[in-house]
Amino acid sequence: GAGVGDHWHARYEVSVCGDVLPPFPESAGNVHSHGDGRVHIHPARFSEAGANANLGRFFDSVGAELTDSSLSLPLGRTYTNGDPCPDEQSGRLSVTVNDIEVADPSGYILRNGDVILISFSAP
Repeated sequence: GAGVGDHWHARYEVSVCGDVLPPFPESAGNVHSHGDGRVHIHPARFSEAGANANLGRFFDSVGAELTDSSLSLPLGRTYTNGDPCPDEQSGRLSVTVNDIEVADPSGYILRNGDVILISFSAP
């Protein structure tokens, strides 16, 4: 994971029922958003580095939450496994990093150059 003084970036995209959402707005903290579709990772202290420089910390910074079965967006809308998409098919959360699905998305330790796809959709 990122060490104190590193300045890393990871690209991310969030989609819900086939619609790609705009990037999260700018946020505070040292694992944060500039509204540009990238996670900016530059720990200033050990409490933000290593295993603590994770996807959950990024979601906290933008006022969102990611679990292994749900996605809560900054404006309060939550999508949980089994919730219907507009086509009435039940959706499922999938989080992949560099094309590999991750089981504990919020605990995923961010790495420089990662490509993260967060999707809630019907299978």
